[in-house]
Amino acid sequence: MRRSYIVKAGGEEFKLRLTLAGQKNLLAKNPDSSIMAIVMSAIDDPQDMDNLLTEALSWEGNENTIRSGEKLYDRLVDDGKSGTAFFAELVLGIAHNAGLIDDNDRRKIYRGIVSKLKRGIDGLFEEEDSFEDLSDSEEGDEGSENPPENMATL
Repeated sequence: MRRSYIVKAGGEEFKLRLTLAGQKNLLAKNPDSSIMAIVMSAIDDPQDMDNLLTEALSWEGNENTIRSGEKLYDRLVDDGKSGTAFFAELVLGIAHNAGLIDDNDRRKIYRGIVSKLKRGIDGLFEEEDSFEDLSDSEEGDEGSENPPENMATL
């Protein structure tokens, strides 16, 4: 049985496997990086995520119905998958199943990412912060309490 990381999206199951050939392909696209740096950067870099997922979908002998990392990513998001924690788990699962990290390291790295993310979110606004302190408007305070009209697209 071939080792792979299974993810479900769009009612389908996809087996992700980063083979040595896939690792070499990623390194060829990023010759100044290590394989772990490339894999980890996929958590917050869209191009690296696309490259990683494309390689992990495209191993020899797979039965995946798509081979595009971009299409898989979009299906995951359409299925409601989102957030740094989810994509960190996905990337670390791929790295673990590729033999790049062991299960203990996978758990430690994931906990570290989630902990740092939580601290960052919790620290966005301290009690002494206010929205007035964040306004750099030269037009005075007019409208500074309201979000921008295009907030949904930010």
